[in-house]
Amino acid sequence: MAVEWDGVRGLDAALARGLDMALEALKDDAVARSPTESGELDRSAVIDSDGRVGSVEFTAEYAAIQERRRDFEHDDGGPGFLASALADLPIEQIVGEQLRREIGG
Repeated sequence: MAVEWDGVRGLDAALARGLDMALEALKDDAVARSPTESGELDRSAVIDSDGRVGSVEFTAEYAAIQERRRDFEHDDGGPGFLASALADLPIEQIVGEQLRREIGG
């Protein structure tokens, strides 16, 4: 009796799933932390991923200014919305859970 397991392919798929889940969580958290006046900044959040490397970006023209300027005041959200969301996100746990599931741990 033989047992076949394509470990590399399975781990690659698990890594991609974990990365996608982490990027989606990062995007959602950053949008929740961003200043929202017109909603344009929130709607400009995009995810790019190739399954191994990914990013979350806000493409609105003023996104970088809103992220970095500490002297702006808003009723909701504020500066550092993307950086703080990234700092608080347990990326390793999200990706690691998908890898554990793949290997049966």
